Amino acid sequence: MKAVGEPIRLLFHYANVEFEDIRVSNEEWAKMKSEMPWNLLPVLVVDGKHQLSQCLTIFRYLAREFGLVGADEFETAKCNEYIDAMDEVRLDVLQMFRESDPAKKAAIKKNVVENTFPKAWPKFNGILKRNGTGFLVGEGVTCADIYVAYMVDLLTGFVEFSTMSDYPELDDHRKKILNLPGIKEWIATRPYTAF
Repeated sequence: MKAVGEPIRLLFHYANVEFEDIRVSNEEWAKMKSEMPWNLLPVLVVDGKHQLSQCLTIFRYLAREFGLVGADEFETAKCNEYIDAMDEVRLDVLQMFRESDPAKKAAIKKNVVENTFPKAWPKFNGILKRNGTGFLVGEGVTCADIYVAYMVDLLTGFVEFSTMSDYPELDDHRKKILNLPGIKEWIATRPYTAF
């Protein structure tokens, strides 16, 4: 799955830092799950011996390592605020994939399209408009830009949400960030996964 691991990969590619991207099959996962911290993927192995788990923990760790957390502690906090707000949107959409009943799944999708996105997208659009730099925080690319742009792209695709024209700053931001050097090339050549 690219969903939770992909923002981590985008950081590596944007920072132009080489890494080993190990993907496992369901069969392999069943055998190794109990050896992973928290029994989850992704896992970042640091210096060949230390394991770090939880996707947002890894994402934030790498963002700090790569200098993508803003210019000061307040900007770092704003990055975290925007990442956490976007993750709440992701968790709303995730309910669709956990629901097996078609009627309940359709109701969740309706709620996301009619409530979740229309509540969150104007907030992000307004943040971009007020900042006036084309970025969410400060004057340049931060981890918040990468996470938010990727999730907007992924989540709107999942629910076939086609009214991004109502949020021009957010849509322009998504396009700009996903076309940054390193990220653009990765997206064009990455292995295909459905999610």
